[in-house]
Amino acid sequence: MYQIKRIVLLTTFVCAVSACSKHQKISNDMEAYTDRLSTFTGISVNKPQIDASLMAPKKSELQKPVEQVSINLREFYAYKQCALNQLIAERNTALGKMQQPSSRYLYERSLIDELAACRVVLEASEQSADEKSKLIAKLSEWQSVKERTLPAVWANFISQSDEIYSSMTQAQDFIAAAPSDNFQATRQAWQFLATSFESQTLNSTTLENHLKELENARLLARMRRTQSYISAQLDATSPLLEEYLQQNQCSDRKQEEDIKVMRNIFSLLFADKIQPLAAELNKYHYQLSPLLEQLVSTSFLPGALNDYIQLQLGIKHERYKQSMQRHIKLWQEIFARCG
Repeated sequence: MYQIKRIVLLTTFVCAVSACSKHQKISNDMEAYTDRLSTFTGISVNKPQIDASLMAPKKSELQKPVEQVSINLREFYAYKQCALNQLIAERNTALGKMQQPSSRYLYERSLIDELAACRVVLEASEQSADEKSKLIAKLSEWQSVKERTLPAVWANFISQSDEIYSSMTQAQDFIAAAPSDNFQATRQAWQFLATSFESQTLNSTTLENHLKELENARLLARMRRTQSYISAQLDATSPLLEEYLQQNQCSDRKQEEDIKVMRNIFSLLFADKIQPLAAELNKYHYQLSPLLEQLVSTSFLPGALNDYIQLQLGIKHERYKQSMQRHIKLWQEIFARCG
């Protein structure tokens, strides 16, 4: 029994380490690449500078105030012929008062629909015209408030949902350029969220499943961390290539052979390991960016979250591209040296 348990525990540990190492592969590959270059050329590489501007705004700073509607008991019982009563009662239970942002958004949408439905019921009722008019006027007032505040409720759903916030801002590892990144599920989830305000119907189960996929994958956060890491590492390593270009003019046989070794380092460590992952990172970026642009185009999101998303999609990605282009251009100059 002890032997079996030990094997099971060992297998679990190995799987855990394997899954973890898959999403640390770019770090290992980049370190091997930088170390090999430094060892061969004898040129040191400075420690990469961490970009602190990638820090996300705090979730607590992103919450928008939402105007509340108060309904007293007399008003509550006045609408007993509508399903509206049951919906309001559910909101005032202990569980109703602890709704998650996604549930709150779905509830507010349902409430708006039920306010409209209740008006139809009242119009067809046998109550006196005066009483009916008062009840319908109150419904219209509540509906107007709820429709006016729905964008803020939706914005809080996006900014306050733990799953969405963590998927954009919290990751301890990198992309793996493998199925474990859950790219397709992430893309489908953001497609769903990008249209979640305009959509006429939203299924609660589908919504929660998409949120779960986002939290499990945390792909956007991994992408940003990977992008920042690669950019910083290449910016630290490119000066080595610049110095090597100054030292090696391919003026003799030894320098010519040195460049052949450098070509092997490039092929084995950069072209075969780092560039494929960078290509996958670009694919993720260009397929997810339109969905995120659609999400922020509503202008309902808090400015700090909107700015954070735009910063990552624009300036930070452009900086990453420039770091990659500069690094590859230096390699092209090295290869052309003995051309």
